[in-house]
Amino acid sequence: MIAVIGHENLDFDALGSMVLARRLHPGSRLVRIGGLEGRIREVATMFADHLGIIEESEVEPGDVEKLIVCDTARAERIGRFAGLVGRIPVVVYDHHPPQEGDLPASGGAVRQVGATVTILAELLRERGLEPEPDEATLAYAGLWEDTGGFTYTSTTAADLRAGAWLLEHGANLLAVREWMRGRSDEAAREMLGRLLEKADVLELEGLRVVLTSATTSGYVPALAPLAHTLLDAYDADAVFMVLQMGEDTQIIARSNGRIDAGALLAEVCGGGGHPRAAFGRCAEEPGTVTARVSRAL
Repeated sequence: MIAVIGHENLDFDALGSMVLARRLHPGSRLVRIGGLEGRIREVATMFADHLGIIEESEVEPGDVEKLIVCDTARAERIGRFAGLVGRIPVVVYDHHPPQEGDLPASGGAVRQVGATVTILAELLRERGLEPEPDEATLAYAGLWEDTGGFTYTSTTAADLRAGAWLLEHGANLLAVREWMRGRSDEAAREMLGRLLEKADVLELEGLRVVLTSATTSGYVPALAPLAHTLLDAYDADAVFMVLQMGEDTQIIARSNGRIDAGALLAEVCGGGGHPRAAFGRCAEEPGTVTARVSRAL
């Protein structure tokens, strides 16, 4: 079995990349790690017959002869499949900068573009392979999400070319617009209010950084876009959101590039990403994590 996986807390870029990777690797199967939440769960249900996603628990590790990993190169984000690393070939497609400890890939492509979808779209185009309209639509959603509608500063010319190519192959813009609009739900708006209340604006050697935290008992979808909202609202150079969700404390960071968010979270909690966008997870409560981020800054 050739298993195509994304990361835990699947987002549209990971899902869209998985769909394109399956086209690139005929005969492979899409495997989900963990649950699906929010809008992406609705979309995955809508396309259930086409996607044919199976759960991680349904796969016997010994049956996997090749692993295709999309939108991450970190072993800690691929569940129990991490136990297969070093035993079978691992192919990685990712748009985050390489870090020490990344998966030892035997193939794939890692390029610093706005979305992993862009990398897969380029490879498909080069090989003369064409996605079906549903695949193009799911991929376009991932491209749109990770580039903020081609407005984030991490967006490259390659992302725009990939978007045009997906449109040529039937990507449904009306559907994507509806999925993205659905992210601004009541839970996200409430969370934004809490983050604004707790926001601490730091002025550090000419740089403005927003450090904030919040606690919630359940999952809140679409948190990453809130970091961009705060970045714009405060005209900041970087935003660090420390979020306690149940027993899990997560850090979501966004930067305009003057502060390396990925390097900072690697120092704070072993997290990672790239200079403009990063994610980390800690076991401590938010106050402790916030203090650690402040010291690292």
